[in-house]
Amino acid sequence: MLAETVGPLCGPLDARNIDAVVVRYTECLRTIAEVDAIGGSGSDQDNVEIQEIGTLLVHVCEKIGRAVARYISQDLDQGSRILIRVVNADCLYDPGHVLSSYVVRELAQVLDTHATDRVFSALYSIVSGRFAQLASSFLCAVFTILWKKQCFAEQTIWEQCLTRRCVDAHVAVAVLCAIREQQKASLGHIRTTVKERRRAWSARKSDVDVFVVRARRVVWMLEQRDIMAVSDGHLTQLLAIELRAVPVTHWLPHPDVWLKRFYWHNVEPTQCTYALLANAYMRHGDFQTAKRLVRRMERDGNAGTWSGHTLKDVRSDHTMQTVVAKMWASQSPIRDLFNVLEDARAYCGSVEPHLLTFAVSRAVDARDMQTAEQLWIEFGCACATKKNVRALAKLILGYAQSGHIEKATAFFHTLAACPDTEARTCVTGVFNAVLRCSISSDSRPSDNLLLNDRMRPDLRLLDMARNLCVVFDVTTYNILLAQLSRAASTCTPCDSQLHALAQTAHTLFTHMTRANIRADDTTICHILPVCVYLQNTKHAMDLWKSCVRARPRHTVRQLRRHVLVQANAWSVLESTVVVVDSG
Repeated sequence: MLAETVGPLCGPLDARNIDAVVVRYTECLRTIAEVDAIGGSGSDQDNVEIQEIGTLLVHVCEKIGRAVARYISQDLDQGSRILIRVVNADCLYDPGHVLSSYVVRELAQVLDTHATDRVFSALYSIVSGRFAQLASSFLCAVFTILWKKQCFAEQTIWEQCLTRRCVDAHVAVAVLCAIREQQKASLGHIRTTVKERRRAWSARKSDVDVFVVRARRVVWMLEQRDIMAVSDGHLTQLLAIELRAVPVTHWLPHPDVWLKRFYWHNVEPTQCTYALLANAYMRHGDFQTAKRLVRRMERDGNAGTWSGHTLKDVRSDHTMQTVVAKMWASQSPIRDLFNVLEDARAYCGSVEPHLLTFAVSRAVDARDMQTAEQLWIEFGCACATKKNVRALAKLILGYAQSGHIEKATAFFHTLAACPDTEARTCVTGVFNAVLRCSISSDSRPSDNLLLNDRMRPDLRLLDMARNLCVVFDVTTYNILLAQLSRAASTCTPCDSQLHALAQTAHTLFTHMTRANIRADDTTICHILPVCVYLQNTKHAMDLWKSCVRARPRHTVRQLRRHVLVQANAWSVLESTVVVVDSG
């Protein structure tokens, strides 16, 4: 009878029979569990058949799990109910949760973030009261998909139900990785500047502390269950979360303070642990302590040596290679940066992108643009097929700030042509910086992107940006409008160029509104006097009323002062006073 039930599980699966297949699978699990509960079915032949059927179920689990995941992606509501039925069956009859784990792993390939939230929210309502029955493989799969899809709110809810009974070594690693990824996302670890991260640390200090508390709770639960299961992997993940929680403006204590948990568990810190610590001390500006950590690794036999400018390290560990190279790049003279990166490439096989960005930034900050360009040409283009966007952006900004606008424009064409996603996100910001430098007073006229001291009426700059697929933002338009206001301040009220400048500013503002870009206070300060100059008083009043509506009085007074300063540049001070006072 059992063989007849298992037979259809080996056939083709689709949306029409997936429900019946799950029912048959549950029946097989229940029958096998009942036989195991009474100590066997009696005859040896029946016991052998039961074992073979159990083995067959394990083999068909992957196929059924893939089919269930596809069905969930097609119909979230019906699919979620089938997943709940599978989890219920595993909780009752399969301590290993084989099918449930397969389904969750497959869901990572077919669901987006919103769908993942919906599915696991429905699943949590079923399993919240019996976490102790969930298998380790299932929990690992759940936390992995939640942090990969960045479902951090749902991840926190699942984490709160964890107990000592369900946290083993594998679950602890998965949860710690999930907490670390959530911490990175909370602090904007990937795509924010140091200044922005400092603001995030000060604004979210309580959140940062919560991450550390959560990570320590996971390690504590693992210690309570099996203290011998705590490994260097768990402690290193916890150390990474604790180090990331310290603001970069704070001084880090002695390394032994961070390693005392390793000593207490009698666990030897690994090369990854020392690399993590050394990188943290360098991020906080303590290069001497980072250097002592590397020397300590050499003394303990956990790493090779660094003599002069030759990296002698384990070839397979790129993390430690990069940390050591970055440390020496920060202390070496500018002329030796090329040798440092050459040694790193010789032993690692390639130069890590952030290491190249660090070296290029050092050369740019030292105003050695020739070395910065040589570093980019040698290591930025050849180290990988994917262009190093951040190093290239730093090189462009360096040339722009030093007044070499032609060089900056040439490299900007390379950045704009890069298909990488990160390049598309930063190309507008880099263009704004180049534009600001190109039209500033200390730039040479021959290098000016505007081709003369005033804005050209035909808006050639907009055409060039359109050819390069540069998307303008409000900062771009504010830079252009500010340049027009500066040019207007040099004209007399009867100058014929003043009207051309006003028409150009109004055309820019029209482009901005058509692109659905919302004007900010800076835009209003520049465009409102232009409207008054062009005798478009009604439009000027509408702009002013929409800007000051529901604003505090002190901010309105401050904005009024800035508007009148720009109105004086356009020689319409008295008319502008009438407009702003009427609002």
